[in-house]
Amino acid sequence: MHSPLTVGVVAHPELITAEETLPMVVETLGLYTRGMTIADWRPGQDSDARDWGDSPRVRIAFDVDRATFVRRFVNRVTGKDA
Repeated sequence: MHSPLTVGVVAHPELITAEETLPMVVETLGLYTRGMTIADWRPGQDSDARDWGDSPRVRIAFDVDRATFVRRFVNRVTGKDA
């Protein structure tokens, strides 16, 4: 349920329980990673040392309050919250 979760997080950002803000790039030249988004998660890495230009810093959510999301989603779909 990635699309409903995306909408849920936009409407209720408090659903995010764990996140990082990192520089991110879309790799366009690689043999195996062409078109993938890349973020360097290694601890202690200096983002200025990377050859990523002025890559934007992006909020990456990697955990959410699943129980609250599912409850809200089911209530919305079934009309229980109307």
